[in-house]
Amino acid sequence: MGCMFCARENEEAAVSCWQLAVSRNPEFAAAHRALAQVLFEAYDDISGAKRELERALACCRAARIFYEKYQLEKVTGASGKELLRLLEDNADLVDRRQDLTLQYIEQLSRAGRLEEAKALLDRGRFYSYEGGEGHLPNLHAFVHIAMGWECLEKGGGKEALSLFQYVDEYPAHYHEGRKYQEKIAHLHYFLSLGYEAAGDTDNAKRELALACKQYDGQGESQYFKGLALRKSGDYRAADEIFRELEREGRRLLASDTLQFFLGFPAALPYEQSQKRTLEKMGKEALFYAALGQGETDRAIRTAQEMKKKGLSTVWVDYLAKRAHRDDGRADFL
Repeated sequence: MGCMFCARENEEAAVSCWQLAVSRNPEFAAAHRALAQVLFEAYDDISGAKRELERALACCRAARIFYEKYQLEKVTGASGKELLRLLEDNADLVDRRQDLTLQYIEQLSRAGRLEEAKALLDRGRFYSYEGGEGHLPNLHAFVHIAMGWECLEKGGGKEALSLFQYVDEYPAHYHEGRKYQEKIAHLHYFLSLGYEAAGDTDNAKRELALACKQYDGQGESQYFKGLALRKSGDYRAADEIFRELEREGRRLLASDTLQFFLGFPAALPYEQSQKRTLEKMGKEALFYAALGQGETDRAIRTAQEMKKKGLSTVWVDYLAKRAHRDDGRADFL
């Protein structure tokens, strides 16, 4: 009955049903889990939601319930170190779910443990939906580009190019397959840098041109498309990219309706809020706009706000840390 009431947006009746259920059977994990979700989503009761999820996990140490606990900690501002510790302390549960494994790979990447993240990608077998729609391709690109970028900075041009080239491949053990109309200006931009370092001018120009022609968006691809246009000498088009990111970011933050399929088609646990999705997308666009326009302070502030609310992406986190480091500042967060 609680689920029926919740589906009809009668959260008060749903809470009453689930509270009655756990009063009669305190070991009823499913009722504790349902209570946690409605307390968070309908009443913004973070402490109550965490309490009920802890009870659910104590009643039934299931990987799915742990995944929801991880998600709740993430969206309520747990630090990267805390999230990584949580995953490593429950490694047996992480191994049972591919979405948890991908979260572990992401947290390793954020912590700078790129070799470990790559090792997990190399030996995993991932499937559609369970692997995460878009999460796996995005991590595949990020891990190898970040490793290649660091090699390039140390003078390892050949190794860097090899890593960039591997991003353009899609290992058979991923299974998921590439997305239609994928936005990968960042891949072509770094391939251009890799070929340039190797003295292959023709391929460097070809990849730079491909970066400039990628589909538009508000994420990392659009930022690197702007950099590619700037590197190719088209400063006016590059400036317009970053101005449009600014406009789009402000439009998203002012909106209260998420376009159908603009976000995740089936939202992750505790991320069902349209307001949260719009805020994440809007702030991401503003971060890239500020960074592209040379407003480093504003970009870092935006990234810090996103991180504290659990809205940050691996690319926002990584680029903000680099900007912070290049400015000679203390730790990012």
